[in-house]
Amino acid sequence: MLKALTENLPSSLNSRTEKAAFLALAGCVCLSLVSIAASEILLFATLLASIGLYRNHEGPAPPGVRILLPLLAFMAWTLLAAVASPNILLGLTVVKKFYLFLLVPLVPVIARNEGRVPWIYKAVFATAAIASLYGLAQFITDPRRDLLHRISGFSSQWMTYSGLLMLALVILAAYALFFGVRRHIWVVAVAACVILALLFSQTRSTAMGAMAGITVLILI
Repeated sequence: MLKALTENLPSSLNSRTEKAAFLALAGCVCLSLVSIAASEILLFATLLASIGLYRNHEGPAPPGVRILLPLLAFMAWTLLAAVASPNILLGLTVVKKFYLFLLVPLVPVIARNEGRVPWIYKAVFATAAIASLYGLAQFITDPRRDLLHRISGFSSQWMTYSGLLMLALVILAAYALFFGVRRHIWVVAVAACVILALLFSQTRSTAMGAMAGITVLILI
């Protein structure tokens, strides 16, 4: 299975370090739909692999490095706001979320070459389809649900589940609008699974968010 996976990677990946960094990044993004803990572990693996890539990098700094200054400024301003708040300890709890912002510089460094971003998109869509089907299976096995017992897929809470599916659906719509549905008919099946899961999760806010996001995509 691992051999089949590596053989279908984008052709722009050359070294083992590049492949490891790319797979860790793709896994980090995909597994957020399944396990937040696993996703964050792979984010750390992506960071380690990207350090190895940067050590061997020649020429101008990759775009991900250039964004570090405004990102650090944002973090410093957030810390200043936390320190100025009435409850400093409570305000500083946001610091643990800074770890997730590592994705901002890592994605341009690792996924900037040909074929890499579409590959990650397809991996996300496949994971979203699996998460949707799992949620639908929860409903089929126990259809007598109310607002306090909704389907939650692999997540611990239905709002997390539906929020992640909402993002996946908007990204799927962007992919379909850019690449075309006729050439990628599988998009329809994935969209149907995600939409059904959103409907059965009974979360109106995420349904409205998905509609708003897709409307913006159509307008632009």
